[in-house]
Amino acid sequence: MAGAPDQLCVPDLGEIESAEITELSIAPGAAFAEGDTLAVLESDKASFDLPAPCDGVLRQWLIEPGTAVGSGDVLADLEATGAGAAAEAEGESDAAPELGAVAAAAAAAANPEPEGHGAAAPEPQPAAAEATVQPLSVPDLGEIESAEIIELVVAPGGEFAEGDTLAVLESEKASFDLPAPGAGELLAWKVALGDAVAGGDVLGEWRGVVQVRGGAPVNAPPGPAAMQSETSPPVAARTAPAATKPAAPVRPSAATSGGPVYAGPGARKLARQLGVDLSEVAPSGARGRIQIEDIHAYVRANLGAGSELLRVRDLPDFSGFGVVRRQARSRIDRTAADNLHRSWVGIPHVTHHDEADVTEMEALRRRLRSEDETLRRLTGLSFLVVACVRALREFPKFRASLDERTGDLVIKEYFHIGIAVDTERGLLVPVLRGADALSLGEISDGIADLAGRARAGQLKLDDMRGACFSISNLGGIGGTGFTPIINPPEVAILGVARTGSRVFLGEDGQSPRESKLMPLSLSYNHKVINGVEAARFVRAIAEQLRRPEDLT
Repeated sequence: MAGAPDQLCVPDLGEIESAEITELSIAPGAAFAEGDTLAVLESDKASFDLPAPCDGVLRQWLIEPGTAVGSGDVLADLEATGAGAAAEAEGESDAAPELGAVAAAAAAAANPEPEGHGAAAPEPQPAAAEATVQPLSVPDLGEIESAEIIELVVAPGGEFAEGDTLAVLESEKASFDLPAPGAGELLAWKVALGDAVAGGDVLGEWRGVVQVRGGAPVNAPPGPAAMQSETSPPVAARTAPAATKPAAPVRPSAATSGGPVYAGPGARKLARQLGVDLSEVAPSGARGRIQIEDIHAYVRANLGAGSELLRVRDLPDFSGFGVVRRQARSRIDRTAADNLHRSWVGIPHVTHHDEADVTEMEALRRRLRSEDETLRRLTGLSFLVVACVRALREFPKFRASLDERTGDLVIKEYFHIGIAVDTERGLLVPVLRGADALSLGEISDGIADLAGRARAGQLKLDDMRGACFSISNLGGIGGTGFTPIINPPEVAILGVARTGSRVFLGEDGQSPRESKLMPLSLSYNHKVINGVEAARFVRAIAEQLRRPEDLT
């Protein structure tokens, strides 16, 4: 029995605005089982597999490798098979028995039997039922307190199918589409562009499809056969495949067209940092959205002679001096560089340096590794994580995020620690979750697992999200200190350099004593944290490391 056709969509990517399709794992016509990898996506933070939602057959891909996609984008048409498809069909028949009865009555009324044949015709049934007016509400936004209405896609009186985009909302972290909860007609909007809304707020009113004529809903959109012929290209939501991608046309700016400004959070943040009026920027993105590259182009075109030093300059021809070669940077490297630059420009960084006496900690670490087989991977970083968690308990401001709109601090009551890992593809910061509930050995194993999967390219999307504080450890390489750049929306990051030995005079002023010192460098957001607080925070970490028995 053939399954019902379905679609493969991008899951909720959370803070990640978009990801690139790097691999299509199966070909059209191929069968797959639930959980099989159908495609591989890569964002600026990680690459991750897209699993099959059920058993089935791939009918066609609606995208191609290299396409940038966002949450909810349709990637492929599937055909579910087996028990899942049967259950779905059974659920559909159980869910709408009344609708089926009305359709049957309407069909009978439209095609009556000749007089005198068969049973008496039943009394006429109404061909339509009263459609219910329903509110269109904002779904639960999770950690996002509010979002701005940046686009109303469907006009009052317009019809739509289930899943169609009705409006576009934008928060500080991402922009996202508001899908239609069912097929129907939009009656009215109760909001306007620029309004701030929260989860549960009513945006408008709509009427669902209830009327039936000839067995089909009146307002139902045309089916695939009506929308396209067998030779026409497949229709996809937001992203349409093409053999070659034509350059996106540059549209007039909002200032010249008089229309609203559409831009993602990254573009808006960069515009604020550079003092750019987005209404003056010509967009090049889909549906007239302003991209970061559009802002760069605007700045380059409008810098005055007095800002000559800020212009992006063409490189000289270095081949005149000797042999050269070009090396392309990975997507992770390029995106990380942009993020670090925005962080450095937009956050007032201050770095506080200190040292922790880890003489006793190193002795304890060596002893535990030799005595306990389960602690054979125990490193100084494991002790440091425990010390940081305890300092974060004492100084909650360091596990906060600043709400730039309201000026409030969002204090996280969890202790997820980001651990910077150097990989061949670039710097990644996977997250050790719930570090406050882990033992020293569990922390050590957790760090080793994250680092191993990061270098093997096996991190999941959730492995990269939710940190409240980060640690960047260069102790295995060297250095006496550095200035780590904050990973927003966090407000602080701790850098660790190589532990070194130094000789001090004893308490008697004569006897030499050798101590092992770990350099600590805390970069913090001066909008949130002042110098005294930073010094106390780092000193609390140092004191914890000086008394390692308390950390086990």
